[in-house]
Amino acid sequence: MPQITDIVNRPNYRVDLYIDPFLETLACLSVLKEEENDSEWKDWIGEVRDAMGEELWQEMDALYDRFYQMRFLMDFGPFCALQHSGSGTLHKGDFHEAMKRFRGLSDNDFILYMLGLEIELESPYTAQLAANKDYAIERMKYLYGKIMTDDAIEEIFADPAGLKERCAVFIEQFWDCYFGEEWERIAPYIMRTAQREEGRLILTDIAALLSQDLDHVTRIGVNKFIFDDQKQFPIDLEHLREVHFFLSSFLGRRLSYNILPDELILALYVPLQEEEIVEPPEEIFRAFKGLADQQRLKMLRYLWGREATTSQLADLLSLAESTVSVHLKVLREAGLVRADRRKKNVFYTANRKVLDELNGALRQYFLN
Repeated sequence: MPQITDIVNRPNYRVDLYIDPFLETLACLSVLKEEENDSEWKDWIGEVRDAMGEELWQEMDALYDRFYQMRFLMDFGPFCALQHSGSGTLHKGDFHEAMKRFRGLSDNDFILYMLGLEIELESPYTAQLAANKDYAIERMKYLYGKIMTDDAIEEIFADPAGLKERCAVFIEQFWDCYFGEEWERIAPYIMRTAQREEGRLILTDIAALLSQDLDHVTRIGVNKFIFDDQKQFPIDLEHLREVHFFLSSFLGRRLSYNILPDELILALYVPLQEEEIVEPPEEIFRAFKGLADQQRLKMLRYLWGREATTSQLADLLSLAESTVSVHLKVLREAGLVRADRRKKNVFYTANRKVLDELNGALRQYFLN
């Protein structure tokens, strides 16, 4: 579990939730490639491949393999969705409107997104890109030479408009042959999650929220997120203005998109199966049964860190010893108190270990 360290919580930012079919289309494509050889996804990937047809599948392979699996194409999704914020905190996107915005990207912006440079706002490469293309190409070859061929990098710079249209046509064909219908199926799950989570996400301090919900942040330090690989992203928590959550059934809990000095763009995972009623563990049920009485709560509070006999508790609570004995029997069955016989007397004390374990069991039951 990530730890929050040295952080000042200032919940003075706006939180928005987005349900966006364009971004979810890109997320689905990303999972198709990343999990292509995973046996757990085999049946689903086979179903999608049949729907796409071999020609479209080969085009996906060509684009993903040539351009680092189109890793940075995911960044287009938030850009297109954020243009239609509207009023309120919950926003529904439109695939075709997003495609128009995608096609409307300038060549320079398209290059930045394809190379992932839109998150490096303070990087000198972004400032020099338009002014010195040869320099930018050489820098990109240096940065991405191990994961993208030189001619692929050159192609991004040489014909961004042509590559953008190629990507657009591919995305539209995937939507038409498969994902448009799939979106109609999964959108209700995402909407229900959005309606359920909206209040929590808006009211919860972002630092506390991210420390619970992110899989790959090692810790949150002073105005920065520090990842497992020690890569650090600056975020001005004091002047944070906006937090955007994109609800996705394909992306896990992670900082998937963008970290700006005063803005966060995040993904929130939505499971596609109907939520099940989960039975509580027996130890939780027993504990709550033991705690479900005002007198027993008083006894447990008194016995926290001290011992007492039945008669002593009876005097303290002004109860009959027989009544106290019944309460202590319930507490013992719940594992909440321990008994220690010494000669003729039995001394009771709170079982602090069980109560500590109960706290962990409750967190696991409700959070998982």
